[in-house]
Amino acid sequence: MTTSIRVLDENQVETVHSASLGILEKVGMRLRSERHLEYLEKRGFEVDKNNWIVRMPETLVTDALKQAPKSFSLCSRDGENDLQMGQRNCYYSTSGCASDVIDVESGMRRPARLLDVASCAKIVDAIRSLGMFFSPVSAHDAPVGVGPILEYRTTVENCTKHVHMVDLSSAYEAEYVIKIAAEVVGGVEKLVKEPIVSDMICSVSPLTIDVSALTTVLTFVREGLPVSSTSMPLAGATAPMTPAGTLALANAEALGCIAVLQAFRPGTPIIYNVLPSIIDPRTGTYRAAAPEAIWMRIAGAQIADHYRIPCMVGGVNSASKTSNIQDGYEKAMTAVFSRLAGADIFTGFGLLDSATALAMDQLIVDSEICEHLAKALNQRPVDDESLGLDVIAKVGPEGHYLAEKHTLKHANEVWIPRLPIVDKTDSRNPEALVRNARKKVREILNTHHPTPLDASVLNRIDEIVKEAQKRHQERA
Repeated sequence: MTTSIRVLDENQVETVHSASLGILEKVGMRLRSERHLEYLEKRGFEVDKNNWIVRMPETLVTDALKQAPKSFSLCSRDGENDLQMGQRNCYYSTSGCASDVIDVESGMRRPARLLDVASCAKIVDAIRSLGMFFSPVSAHDAPVGVGPILEYRTTVENCTKHVHMVDLSSAYEAEYVIKIAAEVVGGVEKLVKEPIVSDMICSVSPLTIDVSALTTVLTFVREGLPVSSTSMPLAGATAPMTPAGTLALANAEALGCIAVLQAFRPGTPIIYNVLPSIIDPRTGTYRAAAPEAIWMRIAGAQIADHYRIPCMVGGVNSASKTSNIQDGYEKAMTAVFSRLAGADIFTGFGLLDSATALAMDQLIVDSEICEHLAKALNQRPVDDESLGLDVIAKVGPEGHYLAEKHTLKHANEVWIPRLPIVDKTDSRNPEALVRNARKKVREILNTHHPTPLDASVLNRIDEIVKEAQKRHQERA
C-alpha cells in the first residue's frame, strides 16, 4: 500500500461533504419514475412528484453510507485474480466504453466490433498488471437488443478476470448477463458469494438519475451483486466552472445514488467513483488530462477515505488522438497522481482521444507505464542485507561492484522495460516503442490461451443467448 497524497485538509473534506449533503437535501435529484418515487417516499425520502424530484435528508444519506460494506471481493472466474475492495490496493483496469478502436494493423480509427471485445479481453487476461476488465468498447456489429449480452459472453470466454459492466441499458440485458455469469460459476447463489461480474450506475449530470440506468442496476442490487456509483460532471458544462463546485456536485450525485440503492437493498456492496473533468473554455471540448481534473480525482479519493468505502479513480488519461509525445506525458502525469490518490481500482488503460477510442497497443504501453510506477512506489526493505555495508567495506574507495555476489544476488530485482529500444538512435526510433507494443499485441493474440470454459458451460451459455435473442424479438 502506497502513502497517498492529499489536496484537501480535514476541514475542506468536511466542507465538501456538508455542501453535498446540502445539495441533496435542498435541491435533490431528478428521477422520472412514479413507481420508484413512491417506493422512496415510503422510506423517508422527500418526493416532489410534480417536478420528478427526490430530496434526501442528511440522516438517510449518512445511514446509507453506514450500510454500505467497508470491504468485499470482486472475484475472477478462476480465483487467480480476486480483488479485495476497501484495502486501497490500487488494482489496474481498463475503462470504457469507447465507440471506436484504433486498428492495430492499419493504424486507422474505425467503429468497434465484437471481435475487438474478444481481442481486448484476451489482452487483459494476458497482462499480469491488469486486474479487471471494465468494458472498454461497445461493439457496433452486435445485434440490437442483445449487444451487451453478446459482449459479456465474448468477454467471459476470453478473460478470466473480474468484469465490470458499463453499457447495460435495461433490466432485460442485466438479467441475461447475470444468467451467463451464474452458469459460469455454478448458480446464482454461488455467484453472489463469488461475484465475477458487477455493474455501474452513472448519474446524468447535473443531478439526474436515469430511470433505465436505475432499473438496470437494481437487477444486480436485488441479487446482492456489487455495483459502482459513478458521477462524471464536466466543469463549465454540466457542473460549476470551479473545481470545488464540481467536486461538491459529483460527490452529491455519487452519494445520492448510494442512498437510493441502499434504500432498495441495505448492505449492497458499492464502489464510490467520481470522475469529474473540465471543459476547455476556448473550445468547449472535454479535457481528459487537465490539472483541474487530476485535482478533483485526488480529492474524490480523499472523500471516499472519509466515508471508508471502496473507491475507483480514473487514471491514465489523454486527449491525444494517437500514441505520441502528448499521449506519453499526459498518461504518465495522470497515472502518477491517480495512483498516489490511493484507490482500490485505477482505470483508463488503452484509451485515447478523451476516452472515445481504444487502442490495443496503448493497453501495452499503459501497462508498462504503470508497472514502472508501481515498482517506483513499492515499499523496499532497509536492513542489513539491503544496506550492503559488508560489500561497501569490501569494495572500498575507487572499486566497483560488478563482480560482487551481492550484486548478482540482487540484480534480478531491477525492473527492466520491455518496450523501448535504447541501444541505438536513428530516425525511426521515436516510433520504436509503438512498433514494439503492436508486436506484443500480435504475440498475445496468436499465443495466449485463457483458461477455457467447459464445453458444456459454453453450450448452456449459447442457449441463454438464443433465449435472450428470442425474447427480444418477441418484445420488439
